[in-house]
Amino acid sequence: MDFASFDLEAHDNCAYDYFAVEYDGQQQGIWCGTNSPGSLLYEGPVVLRFRTDGSVVRSGLSISVGRSMIMSHIDNRLMMSNSS
Repeated sequence: MDFASFDLEAHDNCAYDYFAVEYDGQQQGIWCGTNSPGSLLYEGPVVLRFRTDGSVVRSGLSISVGRSMIMSHIDNRLMMSNSS
């Protein structure tokens, strides 16, 4: 995953708006403000979480994923897994 842009509401603990990645049942990181994750690489399924409280409007984020990824939305989570 590559992040072309990243601009969420800033907070020391990312309490209001955030983007988080879970891999193998473990949270890998949580990001907010303009603190972009940059590039992330995982083998196997990952869970992407995006939360916003809607009180502060920022431009959001733009993510590019490799073509070998399958994305599905289940229970308010974006699931990604390899297609092979």
